[in-house]
Amino acid sequence: MFKKLSVFVAICCLATACDDSDSNDSPKAEPVCGNSVVEEGEVCDTKAAEPLTCDKFDATKTWKAGGAAACSADCKKIELGTCVEDTTTSDPASACGKGTVDAENGEL
Repeated sequence: MFKKLSVFVAICCLATACDDSDSNDSPKAEPVCGNSVVEEGEVCDTKAAEPLTCDKFDATKTWKAGGAAACSADCKKIELGTCVEDTTTSDPASACGKGTVDAENGEL
């Protein structure tokens, strides 16, 4: 009888010791910069497969072709990278390809 009672008490103790709580109180994992994934808390990732366009750095400016923005070392901001602002003109009427040579804007 004592043996059965001991087993019963042991099972009851083990059963009540388990936490079956459905709450998820564990802290969120910190984002990992440089893992090719833009995670919550990051605006970019240094190992992203696709290069960042200059418009991602500043969409209010016109950029020369061929440049790319860069992700900061901590993945918290987008930096200038190799982007070069095109300051020749913002007036479409004087843009290259309109059919006339505009020496004032560097056309030959």
